[in-house]
Amino acid sequence: MASLAKKLYKTIDTAPDIKTTVNYRTTFLNSSEPSGQYAFTQTHTKAWMHNHAAEESRCTEAMQWHKVGGKAVDATCYRSNFPTAADDGDLRLLGGGLESEGRVEVQYRGQWGTVCDDEWDMADAHVVCRSLGYANATQAVTGGRFGSGAGPILLDDVRCLGTERSLINCKTKGWSVHDCEHWEAAGVRCDTSNHFPMMSSTTSAAGDSHSLSVSHSLVSHTFSLSAEFPGYHLERPMELQQSLSLLYLSQKHCQVKILVLTAQGGPVRLHLCAHRLILALSQDGNSLSHNRSSGIQLVVPSDCLAFVEDFIRYFYTKSMDITLASVRCVHELASSYGVRALREACHQLLYQLLPQDRSFALQLQLYSYAEAAQEAELRGLCLRYLALNCQAFSQSSAWLRLEARQLSALLLRSDLVLHGELSLYRAVEAWLLPRAAGPGLRHELLGRLRFAMFSPEQLVALQSQRGPELQRDSFLLQRLLQAFRFHSLPVARLGAGLGVEPRIYTGPDWTALLPLEPADPGAPPDPAPALRYDGFRYVHQLSFRRPASPGLTFSTARFPSRYYSSVRVRWAAAYHPSAQACRHSQASCPPRGYPVVTLSPDPAHPGPDPAHPGPDPAHPDPDSAHPGIAYRNLVLFLCGSQVALALPLQGGRAAVPSFTALGPHFSCDSGFSALRFVVRPTVTH
Repeated sequence: MASLAKKLYKTIDTAPDIKTTVNYRTTFLNSSEPSGQYAFTQTHTKAWMHNHAAEESRCTEAMQWHKVGGKAVDATCYRSNFPTAADDGDLRLLGGGLESEGRVEVQYRGQWGTVCDDEWDMADAHVVCRSLGYANATQAVTGGRFGSGAGPILLDDVRCLGTERSLINCKTKGWSVHDCEHWEAAGVRCDTSNHFPMMSSTTSAAGDSHSLSVSHSLVSHTFSLSAEFPGYHLERPMELQQSLSLLYLSQKHCQVKILVLTAQGGPVRLHLCAHRLILALSQDGNSLSHNRSSGIQLVVPSDCLAFVEDFIRYFYTKSMDITLASVRCVHELASSYGVRALREACHQLLYQLLPQDRSFALQLQLYSYAEAAQEAELRGLCLRYLALNCQAFSQSSAWLRLEARQLSALLLRSDLVLHGELSLYRAVEAWLLPRAAGPGLRHELLGRLRFAMFSPEQLVALQSQRGPELQRDSFLLQRLLQAFRFHSLPVARLGAGLGVEPRIYTGPDWTALLPLEPADPGAPPDPAPALRYDGFRYVHQLSFRRPASPGLTFSTARFPSRYYSSVRVRWAAAYHPSAQACRHSQASCPPRGYPVVTLSPDPAHPGPDPAHPGPDPAHPDPDSAHPGIAYRNLVLFLCGSQVALALPLQGGRAAVPSFTALGPHFSCDSGFSALRFVVRPTVTH
C-alpha cells in the first residue's frame, strides 16, 4: 500500500495543468468500499512527525487508510501510528443525518454493538459527545430513533455522572449483560457550535518539535477512548478530489485505453483512457480494476452512453451526481462491472428519487430493467413504491404500459393502497380493453381480484352491467357467487377459499385521516435537496410535523362481511409526542420510544357504536360467538397525494421513525401532510 501512495503522489505531481502546493495522501479506507452506512469513528495516535528532510520517506510511512463520515479523506503527510482496528470502548455514531448525531455504538472484542436506552440521560450523552470531540450533547435520544442496529447489545443501564472520559468508565451491568430489545438503542445529538478550531500544532518525532501548519483544513474530532493521548485527524478532501478529477479530464499519461460500444462488435462510440494506479485503488472486486490489459471494452446501452464518463470519473473522485433519469444507467454500469458500493448507493437513493416522477414513467422503466436484469432487490423496491401509490398509478398512462406479467405480480400483493377493490377492478378492465386478451389472461388477472371485498351493492351492480358476459363466460359469475357467499356467512363457516385478506383500503368505511400542522407560510422554504452521492452514502433530512390535534375517533364495521355490518367498532387514533401525553389519553402506552402513533378500540365506547343499535337478534355478537377475527391495522404517512410509508401497528401502536436517513420510507421534502389510520380485519383460522 505504501508503494501505491508513492506512485499516486508522483502521478498527481507530474500531471500537466495540475498545481499542488501540498503533498496529499489518499485515504479511501481499504478501497474495498464495503456496503452500509459509514460512521465517524474514533482513532488515536501516539506520535506525529513532520520531517521536511525525509519527505518522501515520511509520506510513504504515513500512508494509512481511513474514512471519516463516509468521505475520502486527505491531509498533509505525516508519520502516524493509527490503529488498524478500533479498541475496546471506542465509539461511533450511526444512522444520523449529520456527523454529530446518531445511534451510539461501542467496540468490544473486535465487534461493534449498541447501547440500551434504559437509564439513558443527558449525563450519558455528554460523555459520548465529549469523547467524540464535541463540547456537550444537546439531546439524549431513546427508542431506536436512529435505527436499531444489527450488532449485539453490549451495554445496558449506563449511569454516568457526566465527568467520565468514556462510557466504559461509567457504571453499567457489564459487557453484553442486558434485558433490552434492539429497538431500544440509545443515541445522541451533539452540540456543533463549539467545534475544535482550525489549528497550527507542534508535534514531535524524537523529542525535537516541528511546526505542522494546516490552512483551510477540517479537524475531525475523532478520539480513541483507550488512547493515552487523543489525536486529531486532519482533512482536506476537496482538494484531492479536484486534483484527481483534473487528472481524469486531462486524458494524458494514461496506461489503459477504454473503448465504449453500444453493441458487441459494433462501432466505438467513445474513446477514453484511465490511469492503472487509480483503477487499482478500488479493490472491491470490480472487473475494471482487475483488468491487466492495456485496453478495456465497455458495452453499454445506447441511452446510457451519456453517463459513461461520470462512471469512469467515479474511480478517481468517489463522487457522482445521480438523478432519477440517470440512476438506472448508473446502476446498470455498476452491476455490469462489479462496483458494489455504487450499486448499493443507487438502491439507497431510490427512496429519495422514486417519488419525484408523478407520471410513474421512470418508475415503470426501472421496474422493467430490474426484471430483465434479475435484480430482485431493485424489483422489490419498485414494486413497493407502486403498491403504496397504486391508486394514483392505476389512473396514470403508465398503468396501461404494464406488461401482463408485471400486472399479474402486482395484483398478488396485499399492500396495494387503494380506495377500494372496485377501483382496482376498473383499472384492470381499462388495461384489458385495448388488448385482444384471450380468456386465459383475462381469467388470470380477474382471478387475482378480491371480489369478496366488494360490497353486496357493488356486486349486484357489476352483475347487472356484465349480464351478457356472464352468460358467455361462467368464470366471472363463479367469482361473484363466491363473494355473495362470503357476505352471508359468519367467520366460523368461511372456508380457506373465502377468508380473503383485505388490501389497504383508504375509503371512508375503513380509514380516518389525521391532518398535520400546515407549514408556517412565513418560514423560508427548505432548500432543494442535493442529489449528490459522495461515494459512500446519501443522507437526507426529512421533516415530521406534529398533528394539529392529539387524535380522533371513528367507527368501522367489525368485519367486511355484510353479516357483521350491524356491529360497529369505535376506534381511537392518536399521535403521542411523549409518554406523559400518551398517559393522559388513556391509551396503551409504551415505556419509551416516543413519539408514537396508536390505534385501539375507544375505551370510552367499549361496546358497539352508539350510532348503530347492535346486531340483529337472530345473529349473536360476532366478537363473542366468532373470535376468529384479528386486526392487522396500519398507519400511512402521506406526502400530499403520495404515500411515503405504511407502518404496521403492532399491539395497536408504532414508534414514529426519525426520518433522518433514507429508508425504509420514501422521501417527503415538504414534510408529511397527514396520517391515515387504516383498519384491516382478517380471519385468523
